[in-house]
Amino acid sequence: MMMSTLMPRGSRLPMLSSWYLVAGLHAVFGALAMQNLRSKLASGRYSPALGGLVESFRAGLRRNMPFAGAGAAIVFSAGIATRYLVPRFPALERWQVIVPLAMLANVIIVIRAMDRDRSRILTFFRTHSGQ
Repeated sequence: MMMSTLMPRGSRLPMLSSWYLVAGLHAVFGALAMQNLRSKLASGRYSPALGGLVESFRAGLRRNMPFAGAGAAIVFSAGIATRYLVPRFPALERWQVIVPLAMLANVIIVIRAMDRDRSRILTFFRTHSGQ
């Protein structure tokens, strides 16, 4: 539903008429969760071997946070524009498909980065499990 490309006219269902807000809040909470995890990891104590891995993971979180913030900004902006511009210019409804495609590209970028971090963590534990 969130990736629907048309805003229904006259709908009062929150998920249908306000999916931009829902998607934007999801991105904001994602950025806040990453910041929270970074601060928790920074306050811990780790062995020298594990310390490098933790710092690498924290750096990955720091790199991903702007993507979540940018996603939120794009979706909130599109939601505001849709709410106020589409009623005045109905031809803009055709262009709403751009926002879900931008969101999808953003999600793919973040998932790829998370997968790289996961691979690095698995490689670390595979190489250090015998020691």
